[in-house]
Amino acid sequence: DFNSYVVEKLYHELLITSGSHVLKGGKTEESLVKQIENLRTAANLPDKLRDCQIDRRDLPQLAKEASGQWTGKFNPRPISETELLKLYEQAY
Repeated sequence: DFNSYVVEKLYHELLITSGSHVLKGGKTEESLVKQIENLRTAANLPDKLRDCQIDRRDLPQLAKEASGQWTGKFNPRPISETELLKLYEQAY
């Protein structure tokens, strides 16, 4: 969701390459999220950060560390420590 408006075309290519398609009446982003959720469920992976034994009190430090890593600078859309914390809170 965070990157969707910047890379919607790439999301569409990823969706098609994965063998899926845009859901009837849906958006590319929603269809890709559904595809990823299906894969996560099939692999029996946790849905939330809390299910990974991550303490909610650690989220600010995780956001700080993530904002300094190269992956944070590689993101299609610039992302700040504050925005990362919001994403982590949503994923918790």
